[in-house]
Amino acid sequence: MKTLPGNDGTRLRALIYARVSTKEQVENQSLDTQERLCHQLCEREGFEVFEVFREEGESAKTAKRTQFQRLLSVAAKRSNRIRFVVFYALDRFMRNAAEFHAIRGLLTTYGVNVRYVMQPTDDSPTGRFTEGISALVAQLDNEVKGARTRDGLRETARLGRWVSKPPIGYLGGARRGAGPSLVLDPVRAPFIRRAFELLAAGRHEKAEILAKVTAEGFCDTKGRAVAKQAFDKLLRNPVYSGRVVSRKLDVDVTADFEPIVTAAVFETAQGVLQGRRVSPDARTLDDPRLPLRRFVRCAHCGTPVTGSFSTGRGGTYGYYRCRLSGCAGFNASAPIVEEKFVDLLRSLEPRREYLRAFGKVVLAAWRLRRDSAADEARQLAATIERLHVKKRQIVDALIDGRIAKPEYDEALAESQRQIGAARVAEQNARSREVNVDDLLAFAERILTDVAALWLRLDARGQRALQLAVFPRGVSFDGEVFRTPEIASVFTHLRVLAGSAEDVASPGGFEPPLAA
Repeated sequence: MKTLPGNDGTRLRALIYARVSTKEQVENQSLDTQERLCHQLCEREGFEVFEVFREEGESAKTAKRTQFQRLLSVAAKRSNRIRFVVFYALDRFMRNAAEFHAIRGLLTTYGVNVRYVMQPTDDSPTGRFTEGISALVAQLDNEVKGARTRDGLRETARLGRWVSKPPIGYLGGARRGAGPSLVLDPVRAPFIRRAFELLAAGRHEKAEILAKVTAEGFCDTKGRAVAKQAFDKLLRNPVYSGRVVSRKLDVDVTADFEPIVTAAVFETAQGVLQGRRVSPDARTLDDPRLPLRRFVRCAHCGTPVTGSFSTGRGGTYGYYRCRLSGCAGFNASAPIVEEKFVDLLRSLEPRREYLRAFGKVVLAAWRLRRDSAADEARQLAATIERLHVKKRQIVDALIDGRIAKPEYDEALAESQRQIGAARVAEQNARSREVNVDDLLAFAERILTDVAALWLRLDARGQRALQLAVFPRGVSFDGEVFRTPEIASVFTHLRVLAGSAEDVASPGGFEPPLAA
């Protein structure tokens, strides 16, 4: 074996650096291959390997990499007598030409040179020139790949599809366009909707809203409480109003997935967050005299309608109208619009006999699931306890020196993820342990008299009931209400009734219960 002595007759020392940029590359042994070939180069050149640095899943666009910074610290110590750093290829070292030359110069001041397995080089002027060209090529390759990736993401996003990790409140949907790119998280979406509505009402501070929804069970996907900063970011994200917005990709389009809140609620909430004085429209969002403001949309342009009052002979009169300038929308008397809305609610009310038949079906199904849900909750509780034991074992392994810090961090993160997922599953299982008899009795009282209930409620209760029955609101053209979506319970009851005559829609309403 060839030996290149240092000034004191010892072999020249070298550091080895291996890097991959993705988790998949870590798993396919790319790091092991790089390290093995770097060791072979050191053997050929007679270098003594002083230390090996393995960077798992970090980009070479910058020198701010954990192991790379450690390597520079070791190379800087004169007592270590490091003379070379060995890389598999120049793009493992750096993909930014400017930073490459800066770090290369820094190593030179330490008396350290660089060698590559795949790009033989030397310290001659020609070798340095070739190395500089290779650095520019590595940067160009990285930028071309980045541009292609951005172009692909941009085109996908322009279709209204979500191209990154699902935000809290959503779950990943279809990946290849066969369906929406996101679907509502049934556990967290209702809490987020409630938070936006509380904020839009203008009566609660952010911290108070976060405390309320957290006390009711809102948490992140790992079962942890949502931090104040993350909650603030959530409340400003237009994705929840059904928009895909990205400044980086220059995209602002309607999403292909269901929004959690209406555009009107989101816009009002943003005004509150930005500290703007609450407009008269926002102040009267719950005005009992205009309960349908912002809930009803103009059938011509889709804009949430506004309302106002005019004073004439005999008193003050309310009106609903489209608030979009230039729209040929309606301007209708508030009592007439509200009377038509009450008729719409009445058209949904099922007969008691159908509701009771439906209740028997629900009760039978619930009884079959009740025992399995209780067993599932007990099993998940035991699983959580075992995961906590495993977590303590991981901590003990670090304390005893049986695993290194990087392996500890990865194992601990995975353990916490598993515990969070198990907690959410346990909460879901226990949420099914309800008194169904009381719930069905309550449902019968509500569903068979929903119109009268709406008339009895205060403004806040009316809005809550409206959203419960019509999750996506209703549209109105001055004569006819249209309902894009009705709460599923009414649809199921319609199927059970088996006849359109039994829950016939009144003339002029279209289509409150589509077959």
